[in-house]
Amino acid sequence: TADNSYSVSVTVSPKPEYTGFDKDGNLLPGTLATQQSGYDEGTINVFKPFLTFADSEVWYGGQYTDYTANYKYVAWKHGTDEANTETMGNAPELTLDYATTPENAIKKGYIVVPDDIPVNVLVKIGETAIDDHVSFVHADCSHENCGFNPETCEFILHVNTCSLTVQKAIAEGSKLQDPEHQSFIFKVHYQGIPDGVGTIIPSADYNVLIVGAGSRTIVGLPVGTYTVSEDTKWSWRYELVEEQNGVLATLPAESPEEAIVTMTNRLDNEFWLSDEAVAKNVFNSNGSPEYSPMPAIIPGKEDLTDEAD
Repeated sequence: TADNSYSVSVTVSPKPEYTGFDKDGNLLPGTLATQQSGYDEGTINVFKPFLTFADSEVWYGGQYTDYTANYKYVAWKHGTDEANTETMGNAPELTLDYATTPENAIKKGYIVVPDDIPVNVLVKIGETAIDDHVSFVHADCSHENCGFNPETCEFILHVNTCSLTVQKAIAEGSKLQDPEHQSFIFKVHYQGIPDGVGTIIPSADYNVLIVGAGSRTIVGLPVGTYTVSEDTKWSWRYELVEEQNGVLATLPAESPEEAIVTMTNRLDNEFWLSDEAVAKNVFNSNGSPEYSPMPAIIPGKEDLTDEAD
């Protein structure tokens, strides 16, 4: 595994040289050989593999079955000199094994975590691990805030997440009687990814509240299909214009960045007072609560952005 010098000494002892056989089959002696000696030194140069890997972008909930997009090439080098296979023969075949952090970041070919995934590479020749004799090269990465650290991994899978915007609209010719306090509640259901035995990514439900004719965006979502339903019992004075409640929104692997679902209502009963109470708790520097209209319900794990009109 390291360069080494060697020396060779050779001595050739005299030995009769025969010219043929006599009639009885005995060797006929010829000219006596001359004793010769020689000495020389040489160096064995050990060529080592330099493996180049590149980061790639993947989608939370999307499929990723191998690392062919990450492994670029291998060069066998001694210093800056590359191996010449015409004179040295074919290089040994390498076996590559990959380990993600966390260990279960990829489950049955699906990305199951929303955060970037560092990947380590284990290299073998046959059954012998040669990690200590391998050099890794990280190709330039254009991903914003890449965060690559050669001390911790060989490359990164940069995980992208999806977003889903729920938008409330009021039908033309209708109105909101109390736009600062009139609220609408929606349930967003993610069906998850089952695998026939267990669950690759579990299903999830998100409750979203919109005040007035505005919108809310749920971020950090996996690729997949979502059902958006309005709680018509909550905003009972406003009739839902859609033909049916429960709109499907798909965030496909081909173009999963964002989906927008618009639910339109019109005022159906303007003679009743609303029984809604919408407020949020705001604490001042003394720890005492202050009160103001509440713009939205925020689920426990997901961030929501407010886009009220």
